[in-house]
Amino acid sequence: MTDPKEHIKQLRTRQENTDPSLLKALAGAINRLEKAFPEQWHFLMEFLQNADDCQSSSFSLELTEDRIQIYNDGRPFDYDDIESLCNVGHSSKAHSEKGEEYIGYLGVGFKSVFLISDNPRVNSGGYQFKFDKEHWDDPSQIPWQITPLWMNHSTPQIPKQYSTAFDIPISDAITSETFDKLVQELSAEHISDTTVLFLKNLETVNIHDRINNVSKTIEKELLESNSEYEIIRITVEQDGEKKTNKWLVFDNIVSVPEQVKDDPMTQRWERDNLDTREVRVAFKLDENGLLQKHDGTAHMGVFSFLPLKEVPSGLNFLVQADFLTAPGRETIHRDAPWNRWLAREVSQLIQDHVVPTFKQDEKWKQNFTKVLYPKEGGHSLFNEEIQQPLQEYLKDSPVILTTDGDFVKPSDCVTIQDSLKELISASDFSELYPDKANIHSDCETVFQLKNEMSDGPSFSSSKGLSNSMEALLELKSSNENISFFRSLYQLFGEWADSTLAGTRIRREPVVLTEECELKQPKEVSYPTDSVTIPEQLRGSISILHPDLRTSGILNTLTSLGVDEITQEDIEHKLQASNSLNLGRQWPNLDEESKIDKTRECFELYLQQEINVTDLDAIEILTKNGEWLSPSSAIFSHEYNPEHRIEQLHDNGLVPGNPDFLSAEYLRSSDQVSQWRRFFEELGVDSNLDKTTFVEQIAVETALRFEETQGREAKALPRHEEVEGYDLESDGRVIEVKGSDSSSPSVRLTTKQFSRLKSDRDNYYLYIVRNTLSRPRLVEIKGENVLDVDRSIQINFDEVQTISESEYEVI
Repeated sequence: MTDPKEHIKQLRTRQENTDPSLLKALAGAINRLEKAFPEQWHFLMEFLQNADDCQSSSFSLELTEDRIQIYNDGRPFDYDDIESLCNVGHSSKAHSEKGEEYIGYLGVGFKSVFLISDNPRVNSGGYQFKFDKEHWDDPSQIPWQITPLWMNHSTPQIPKQYSTAFDIPISDAITSETFDKLVQELSAEHISDTTVLFLKNLETVNIHDRINNVSKTIEKELLESNSEYEIIRITVEQDGEKKTNKWLVFDNIVSVPEQVKDDPMTQRWERDNLDTREVRVAFKLDENGLLQKHDGTAHMGVFSFLPLKEVPSGLNFLVQADFLTAPGRETIHRDAPWNRWLAREVSQLIQDHVVPTFKQDEKWKQNFTKVLYPKEGGHSLFNEEIQQPLQEYLKDSPVILTTDGDFVKPSDCVTIQDSLKELISASDFSELYPDKANIHSDCETVFQLKNEMSDGPSFSSSKGLSNSMEALLELKSSNENISFFRSLYQLFGEWADSTLAGTRIRREPVVLTEECELKQPKEVSYPTDSVTIPEQLRGSISILHPDLRTSGILNTLTSLGVDEITQEDIEHKLQASNSLNLGRQWPNLDEESKIDKTRECFELYLQQEINVTDLDAIEILTKNGEWLSPSSAIFSHEYNPEHRIEQLHDNGLVPGNPDFLSAEYLRSSDQVSQWRRFFEELGVDSNLDKTTFVEQIAVETALRFEETQGREAKALPRHEEVEGYDLESDGRVIEVKGSDSSSPSVRLTTKQFSRLKSDRDNYYLYIVRNTLSRPRLVEIKGENVLDVDRSIQINFDEVQTISESEYEVI
């Protein structure tokens, strides 16, 4: 065994006896190597790496005005370590042969110390030596950074709990700005709490910042370990205060593929002799052990799995692997096959180990998709190899917890409005959605996965009832489920009075009558306590179900349009019914008599002798020959409405057979406006879904325009519009926007705008204005939209400046 002092002497002699020209070249190479580390404080991470490689459990750093002192309790330096330290790019081969996780980058990393110090000192394993720039007459002629000088005195002293000490006097030559930055980066405040999370051996890191009089201790404790994961507690104590975080850590040892070993970059980084590597992911846990989102970073374990640098990953958890970086550890090699392989292994670790574990655990099974689903942004390597595959995996795999305790794909689920979940029974769900699964009430997920699910029952003040909600109401009314309607009206009652006054619900069939039928609020009345509804009027008056006449519910329904009916109202209705004899006679009248009776009512209306509200029994004749309630009909052109839907229908722009009001009632053109007002009050056009007509007419106009241009276009089915456009036409992808306004502003959805940017050469925007009167199409190239405004709002004055052509269909 070589004596430490003799070994240091041999190393010095070897350097001094080397050809001077080689020494000068080597000195220059070392200077360039130092500068490859762009930040002076990277050496701290190199020392942490070295401590962990040496199986240290404890590490200490003390920062003062003139020096940095570092200690660890790991295996003391031996012959091979000193050889590595006094060389360039040399690894400690003897130790690397004992295990692949030790590769020894200290020989290179230690050189960054010389950016801040001209005479660092080492004391370990009987070795006590220094590197001293001032010792040499001309430091530029000799590689003094790898030429050790023996010290007869043990400086620095090694505290008894440690085995290795470094003393790093701070050079007077560094600028005050550099010194301030160094102090900031080495301060207790700046050292990350997760510094020890991915280290194999270090359990305690002590930082003593004597400049700011702050001390910080980071401790790692293994709480739980099994074949799938570890739970680690990180405790940080600073200035007498403790902060604790728990982390759930998964790891996997993966074999290096031969094609990755054969890659020149892998060989250049000396990874071609490795057979396995380790990849790890860590999830933050809250105080109850539940999964918690964390701003994800990728920790790069250069040579020894140490997190030398954190790179934003676009994930909600931490990733750690031996990613290749530049010597300064500032960037990850994006295209290195080694890095891409490791990133794919991280994705596979999540799919093969993390997700199955989450699905088995009662605490994690409900919300793990919220943590796993990636965010936007992050390094392109992780976006391509982890984020995107993870997104597709979560969308296509059974990861959503159901009420039965099973897991299904998002597309096999139905989303139900939170306020309705308690009101829908299992049997209700099975009847409404026989082929779908119901999400567990405690299951939380992200909106991107919810978008993959079928829309369940929902309602809102602005949009009214969804189709599924209408089906649910029909089911509940047929089952005479009074408690459901009581709860539903209580939900309506949570809205402000102003919301109730303007909500679309006022025009929806949501009120349960005593016959368990559903009616619009304005069609329903409730009697006061002393009022009895005569049999003669029961067929013409819809009465609120008696079990729903509590004060709270009545207040809500009254705000929606349900009216109280008094004895005076009854007498008035009887009088009107008797005079007109509508209630009993109407069903037995022939067509001509019904028209005459309607004209009679019209005359009474003009004379203000009768209220339209008294004409509930009247049905109106449509051009289809059917007798319908007025609210089911649409004005025909003879009544000069604001819209021209009938003419558009005759031109084939409106599909189906809308129920247009017959012109049989008109005897003179002088009374057209009065008849229109009369029928408006009866309800004609009140249920006109202008939005649907606008969309249909706009799309049909666009199809006609394409035909006139000799192109063959087809409209995408509604469920495929998520592609960001409505039509495909001989290479064009076309988004159609319709509006009844003559100078509309249009808004592109995020999906449409994204498609516009990605396919600007083939993307077209067709704006159809005056849709319900005289549709006029404006053709705009997508690239012109981007040239005018890169937002997703386009004003009509801008539309006019960038349009290619206009087309009027009628």
